[in-house]
Amino acid sequence: MNSFPFNKVSLFFAPRMKRLAMQILSACPDLFELGRVRWDHFQNEFPDFEVLDLSQVEHRDVAFLASFETPGDIFEQFGLMRVLIRNQALTFTSIIPCDQAATMERVPEDHPGTMATEKVLLQMLSGLPQPQIGLPRVVVYDIHQLVSRLIFGDGVLPVLRTATHLLKPELCLIPNMAVVFPDGGAEKRFGCHFRGFDQVLCHKHRSGEERRVTIVEGSIRGKNALIVDDILLSCATAISCIETLMDEGAEGVWLYGTHGRFPQSSWKKLLSVNGLRKVWITDSFPEMANEVVTANPNLFQVFSIAETIRIELLRGRKDIFSPINRYLVQSEIFQGGN
Repeated sequence: MNSFPFNKVSLFFAPRMKRLAMQILSACPDLFELGRVRWDHFQNEFPDFEVLDLSQVEHRDVAFLASFETPGDIFEQFGLMRVLIRNQALTFTSIIPCDQAATMERVPEDHPGTMATEKVLLQMLSGLPQPQIGLPRVVVYDIHQLVSRLIFGDGVLPVLRTATHLLKPELCLIPNMAVVFPDGGAEKRFGCHFRGFDQVLCHKHRSGEERRVTIVEGSIRGKNALIVDDILLSCATAISCIETLMDEGAEGVWLYGTHGRFPQSSWKKLLSVNGLRKVWITDSFPEMANEVVTANPNLFQVFSIAETIRIELLRGRKDIFSPINRYLVQSEIFQGGN
């Protein structure tokens, strides 16, 4: 039997993700190739996209690196993902570094008419067509609510990952450290990743755009604090948490947020916060990551998720089938087997 010819993973990407896609490719050019798409719009601003080389899709392992920064991005990129799968993708993986819709999933009982944005988005993704083998995989990093995995339908395989392992090598630089969770949700998501460290749990009080954080469990007095959260938006919670920790006797504060979204350049609010020593984020929003580290490289440091994504895409191939099963399946596809 002839050995099976190895096909590279065809990695398509949203325009904002080009830099991240290039990093994935440059580390393993023998394992990946970048998909080619014409990203245009009609005069009415609706998408006019085209996959330029369908040989990169047909009977191939296909991945799409998404950037859901706006509702318009979701509509456009969801449509392109459907095009990729329906053009005979062998397997399909969607990498969504940050699911922002999950941060708006608050539907109070006295406002039943509120749209549950996270549910709508995950139901859309659950409607992706099926590739030739297996289910479409939807990979999300440090999702805001773990319960979101239960909202996905049976038509996709949700894969929830964390990027907190990128932070671990830096922890030895913080003496006498305690890990601080700004609210119960952060503790549920990240507490298991920081076992062996002193932990401090806070409670977040909301009043409109205002945030007030209080310590409800643990002590920070005389210690250095590492705040761990999933996303940094207005920075109101982070700033309130830092102020509380310093008032309670913290020696200094380090801040980690997997996703540095910083709408309206809200990162500038962090520049004058007393006691803040360092801000760590990933490049899940590549343009913003470049903006903050260029503006203040002493305060901001960016961890790249390129290697994490590369490993995830190759793990997806291994999980779905063995090399011999893959050979047999594609033999049937190409030779018209039963």
